[in-house]
Amino acid sequence: MKIKDFGVEMYLNAYENDCKYNLAETCVSSMTVNELLEMTGEKDKILNDILSSRLTYGHIEGSPDFKESICGLYKKMKPENIVTAHGAIGANYLVINSLVEPGDEVIVPGPTYVAYNPGVIFAGGTPVPVVTTQDTRFKLTPEALKAAGAQGVLINHCERPMTLSAIKKTIDRANELDMFSFVCADTVEEAKAVAQLGPDIVNPEPSELIGSGQASDMSYVMDAIKAVKEINPDILVEQAAGITTAQQIYDFIMAGSEAAGSASGILNSERPFELLDEMVSYVKKARKDLIRQGRIKA
Repeated sequence: MKIKDFGVEMYLNAYENDCKYNLAETCVSSMTVNELLEMTGEKDKILNDILSSRLTYGHIEGSPDFKESICGLYKKMKPENIVTAHGAIGANYLVINSLVEPGDEVIVPGPTYVAYNPGVIFAGGTPVPVVTTQDTRFKLTPEALKAAGAQGVLINHCERPMTLSAIKKTIDRANELDMFSFVCADTVEEAKAVAQLGPDIVNPEPSELIGSGQASDMSYVMDAIKAVKEINPDILVEQAAGITTAQQIYDFIMAGSEAAGSASGILNSERPFELLDEMVSYVKKARKDLIRQGRIKA
């Protein structure tokens, strides 16, 4: 068997439990079990549940009570959408194996968590290291991403909003490096403002609808397309947020969008693969109808 030593863990195993000062903790100082139980306010109940548990295999997919407790931390969450793991390494392996296909190249910024590279290799992918330095405060630079093979950048997503000045600087840097710029916009007004900065693609998607299962109404779609195209008809428009059906994909493209995107709508579907195939077929249907109407060339 070819089993490589897990270098960092071997080092920690030799020293961390007996040292006077442990600077290798991944977060704050570790709590005791008693301190953790005291925080719950149900110490006696939890201890009783543990002491009365049989030493046998537990639930293969994770404790139902544990999953219900996790759901309580979120506004919208179902136990069936929660995957429990024994730790960060196992969780990372599950995520990487779900996303990476054999032959994929995966950009891995460094210094990095030690489990990323082995996880990519285990899934059949190839890690592409991108070294970061203290000079850039260990942030990825556009040059490093370009050198690693990246062809474009996603800008101003609702999880990482940016000012217009920052968006402009990022688009300009992408242009200098011959990289595509894909910019998200919350409102019609923001889409119009972003279009004036010269991106390749504008993605109008109301933030409150992302992951909601409710797509944008057609008036928003039409107004956003008009706002962008009046500034520059060459900018591509991709509608997103809350899309859950193939018909919505078709309608948005027929309305004038070059594309439409769905993520949570597919992942939360009871038939995700069938829905994805159906959405792709409706994209093809929209293309045929646009050609038939003379709106695009074959």
